[in-house]
Amino acid sequence: GKTTIARILAKRVNCQNPDGNEPCNKCESCLSILNGSSLDVIEIDGASNRGIDPIRELRENVKFPPMVSHKKVYIIDEVHMLTTEAFNALLKTLEEPPAHVIFILATTELNKIPETILSRCQVFHFRKVALQIIQTYLRELLDKDDIPADDEALFWIARRGEGSVRDSLSFLEQAITYCNGKIQTDLVRELIGIIYQEQFKNITAALLNPDSSAADLLAPVQQAFEGGQDLGHFIWEYLVYLRNLNHILNQIRDPEFLALPIQEIQSMAHEFEHADLKKIEVIFHTVYNLMQRHHNLRLQNSYEQRILIELELGSLAHKLQQPSLSGVLSQIQALRDSLQQQGGSAAALPPISRPDTPQDTPPPSAGFEQIEHNRPDPVAPKTPGQNAGSSPASQPASAGLEAQSGPDSIAADTASGGDIAEAQYEIKKQFLGTVVDAGDVPKLENLNESV
Repeated sequence: GKTTIARILAKRVNCQNPDGNEPCNKCESCLSILNGSSLDVIEIDGASNRGIDPIRELRENVKFPPMVSHKKVYIIDEVHMLTTEAFNALLKTLEEPPAHVIFILATTELNKIPETILSRCQVFHFRKVALQIIQTYLRELLDKDDIPADDEALFWIARRGEGSVRDSLSFLEQAITYCNGKIQTDLVRELIGIIYQEQFKNITAALLNPDSSAADLLAPVQQAFEGGQDLGHFIWEYLVYLRNLNHILNQIRDPEFLALPIQEIQSMAHEFEHADLKKIEVIFHTVYNLMQRHHNLRLQNSYEQRILIELELGSLAHKLQQPSLSGVLSQIQALRDSLQQQGGSAAALPPISRPDTPQDTPPPSAGFEQIEHNRPDPVAPKTPGQNAGSSPASQPASAGLEAQSGPDSIAADTASGGDIAEAQYEIKKQFLGTVVDAGDVPKLENLNESV
């Protein structure tokens, strides 16, 4: 609508019978501008005439006054396409413009205009036209020609225009031809590429359901691949779908804000009524990172794009199946609520089992008196008269000691005053496997004397 507004401004400036701030659209000047025959309104395409030569020619022509109208108006469309040299040449004219000349510069990328040019212009920012307004306008045009159309189909056409009435009208003409005079929702979605909604719903449901198989998760990607769809655009549309789903689950259901028909909003709200918002956010951020990777890798082959999407979705499904802290806390809270509803309490739960603690071993915090109390009684020393044939009742301690084996029995003999040499002999016999009698081993003193 930038060029249209520029023409309206040119008509108002040169109108012979203005109606307030509006042109009359009846005088000779207005009619000549409407049919494009005015000699004082010059339109220049900046994309086609972006060099310095057309701007030099413009500088020469601005010197001449208008032929019929009050003002000479130059409309430069897509002015951001001009080269640096062309901008510098135009700047000379903008610094000291003739009184009879008005320049109107139209652009969609204001950031590409040099600051020296912007500082000498009055800037007007145009807002996008609301979807509802475009949809109503399209309905009025179709009613005049008696062309039937579904409301949802007109909504998708208006959305495809992205706030531009001209683009929406272009898609409407295509839809009339494609649908053979009867605009239907399914055909319009197929025409403009809005056919992913069912596929996105299946992918999201498979990711949220831990019982879903890999085939359920990857089948929509295979359908998009076999259908010849642009998988790069597929990723972007899925990201938009997740954004809308997140807002819908947060009770934001304005069709204008979501750019969705009310039927689609109600369907998504019902389908994912009990979905976990945390998991939806995880899916959203993962798909966003996938889109960034796809952009950085610059994948052009659709098979490479398919592999990237399948690997990322498989990894995401495995990640979502892992237990999260919030999920564990939710289960604990649910168990607690269930106990409270049943009239129970935490005390009714069985105690946590612990390993048995030996009673003869005092705990680390026990005092010296407790340690002395638990110390075992000393074993009486053996006498030569005691043997294996003695009654167990007369010598219980000796019987218990003889029943023992290993280093504990040897240590007990030593502690009770036994011969140290005999204890060493027992150690050699049990652990070194030798049966050499200690008496057969020559003494160290005798060995020194013989030497």
